[in-house]
Amino acid sequence: MKELSQHIAYLLRRHDCVIVPSVGAFMAGRRKGVFNPDGGVALPPSTEVIFNAAIVNNDGLVANSYARRHAVSFAQATQMLDADVAQLRDVLDRQRCVSLPGIGTLKLGEEGNMVFTPAQSPEDYSARLGMAPLTLRTATSRMAEKQADPQSDAGADAPKAPVRLDKPLRSDKYYYIAINKTFARVAAIFILVVGVALGVILPQPGSDQNADSRDCASVIPIVSTTRPQPKKEQPAPVAKPAPKPQDFKYMLVVGTFTTQQEIDRFLEKHSDSPVPVEIVKGRKYTYAVAAASDDIASLHTQMTDSAFNARFHGAWISKN
Repeated sequence: MKELSQHIAYLLRRHDCVIVPSVGAFMAGRRKGVFNPDGGVALPPSTEVIFNAAIVNNDGLVANSYARRHAVSFAQATQMLDADVAQLRDVLDRQRCVSLPGIGTLKLGEEGNMVFTPAQSPEDYSARLGMAPLTLRTATSRMAEKQADPQSDAGADAPKAPVRLDKPLRSDKYYYIAINKTFARVAAIFILVVGVALGVILPQPGSDQNADSRDCASVIPIVSTTRPQPKKEQPAPVAKPAPKPQDFKYMLVVGTFTTQQEIDRFLEKHSDSPVPVEIVKGRKYTYAVAAASDDIASLHTQMTDSAFNARFHGAWISKN
């Protein structure tokens, strides 16, 4: 059922109606952004998913999606779709409720009818895209506020009083020490002379005066018996293994396979791809993953890129 839900969600982003045989039709009601001048509210674009159990004819849209993803024939894809639909109907009959991740929930009513509850409201869909209703203040409302409170703008636009710099320093906030200018100059010169004298008298680091030397009668040079300490070998830094796609929450899948022959054919076809593709082994299928991240928005941006979509048509996002 998870794979069936992914196909439905993928197709709803591109079509207004997706028919699942023997279940019903999922329709995407899209609303453009509108502005309500009476309330001064701008509503962002949104989408609402609705369900109609009366439409059950098979238009082949979902089966074609199965065939593209698994690289199989239409007949094989239809069999895979029928198996997933049979599993959905079985769970619905036994538990009277089945969840379609990312789409909504189907429940059996008292009369055997199916009741659909969408997973996201139109407001949730807009908020997921980073859009929210915006309240705009019109010129009429602004003028009404000025007339109601004329002092509000006057107080905000009134010039501030200049800061006086000739005020005496407050003894409770600042410390003031009176120093004669001549005394300050003499003290600065004295400190400078003392610093220069100390620099000349004291030995500098690395000079011959610091060397440990002795006067000896012998002409044979004294060889230091201090053995150099061997350098300790620093342990080589251990390279951390690169994270695998399974370590992230979402994966951008560009191909699904069941045999090694399909994998080799796919890799040979996309050998010149600028986007690196990694083969990930799943429980049931093997996937070709182009990217992985915990941020689904970044994966969605990459998936909708025109160059990426031209090479990997039909890519989809899988949740680990």
